[in-house]
Amino acid sequence: MNANPLQVRFEQAFTTLGVEAAPEDFAALDSRYQEPHRAYHNWRHISECLGELDDQTGNGVMEIAIFYHDAIYNTKGKENEEQSAKMCADVLSKKGVSQAVIYQAQDLILATRHVNIPRNEQEAAIIDIDLSILGRDPQRFQEYERNIRQEYGWAPIDAYRSGRKNILESFLGRAEQGSLYTLKKFRTKFERQAVSNLYWAIENLPQVN
Repeated sequence: MNANPLQVRFEQAFTTLGVEAAPEDFAALDSRYQEPHRAYHNWRHISECLGELDDQTGNGVMEIAIFYHDAIYNTKGKENEEQSAKMCADVLSKKGVSQAVIYQAQDLILATRHVNIPRNEQEAAIIDIDLSILGRDPQRFQEYERNIRQEYGWAPIDAYRSGRKNILESFLGRAEQGSLYTLKKFRTKFERQAVSNLYWAIENLPQVN
């Protein structure tokens, strides 16, 4: 049987911290990322994020943060990142990882709330990585927009349009005021397409359920 490449990478990330990931650690994440309501926030998203990390000066803490940053995903919840950070911290704590490393992993996960200015290059990197979907090719981006609507399928169309427009315009506003992405690599790779995609999304918000 071929090994799951995501599980292999997950285990390797723990190894870099001097601890060992148990099969049940990955299984717990796997059950989360395969939840039926996840049209976008699933393993494909994690794989795309890890692909962007390959070109960064990453480390085990960054990889683990990426693995756990959407571990808890409830579209009606308000503390998904906080709960994801706690899940990650609980796993690392049980393995005897230092509190300093645990705090670092938690801070990286909490950075993906996209509400605060990154305090260091690692936080900037994980934020840019998480937002890389905005600058993908139009076909992938439009699939992403459909996936987000599917995840919020419970929301009435008018409420969804209003909320989604606010989010898209906030990202576009960051780009117009300077840059959507913090790190030069991501600005070069994604900024122009992201702006084009965001304009398209605002103009093509779903009209009916």
